[in-house]
Amino acid sequence: SNMVGKVGEVKRWGDLEGKIFINGETWNARSDIPLSPGDNAVIERVEGFVLTVKKAPIVSHSRERN
Repeated sequence: SNMVGKVGEVKRWGDLEGKIFINGETWNARSDIPLSPGDNAVIERVEGFVLTVKKAPIVSHSRERN
C-alpha cells in the first residue's frame, strides 16, 4: 500500500491500539508497544482499515539550540 512508510500522529491511544491521523483522515491503528497521543507513528502495514504502526524515531534538532 502507498500508506506504508508514511508518518501519522497519534490522536487517541489505549494500550496497543488507537487512532492515528494521517493524510487528513483518522484511521484505526495498532502497535506492538504502547503509544501516546501526540506521538508520531510510522505505518508498517495496512490490513483492511487497520494500520499497524511503530513509533517514529525522534528527530534531533540539535542545530537549532543556541
